[in-house]
Amino acid sequence: MPYAELNSLYYHVLSNVDNIEAVKLVLGTLIVVNPMLHDFDGVMESTHEIDNWLFWQPGESEACLSQLASIIECDAEGKISILHASLSDFLLDPSRSHQFYLCRESVLDNSAVLGLRHLRQQEHDGDGVPILPSWESILRVLICNIFYSRFWALPVGHQGLHWSWPMLHPSTSRGTQSTIIPDSPQPQ
Repeated sequence: MPYAELNSLYYHVLSNVDNIEAVKLVLGTLIVVNPMLHDFDGVMESTHEIDNWLFWQPGESEACLSQLASIIECDAEGKISILHASLSDFLLDPSRSHQFYLCRESVLDNSAVLGLRHLRQQEHDGDGVPILPSWESILRVLICNIFYSRFWALPVGHQGLHWSWPMLHPSTSRGTQSTIIPDSPQPQ
């Protein structure tokens, strides 16, 4: 299909969902976060994994995705399949997707917050030793990648809090100043 027809299809499907922000959280996880985790076998491929990642009740991500049945499929076990490879191109291009645009930086900011929340809410055994989930190391890699890619390029004074800290570039021993942006959206 040419871009115009695909844009029209995606626009029509996404325009008819009940809660587009919830749908965008799921799509952001599938399209932006999962590729970062691919090399670490931490890809979230089921609605159960997405529900756990987003701190949702079981079945919430499946309910979101059921509204997108013509472009995303969930099988009986909850395994998610994106039926159109160009869906990610559409959602990551603001000139094509408009209000449905998935801003990579916003998705990664939200994922960093979620990852930190998962780490903070770890369970402990009777002796106070953390019981690490099997994907704990993946969360650490994700969070480090997000912070590195998000904050490395920001100059001091960039729209955020003027508190800066040295970040070392892997190839040098010199530090660079970066700014932390205080207004990351909080998960609900």
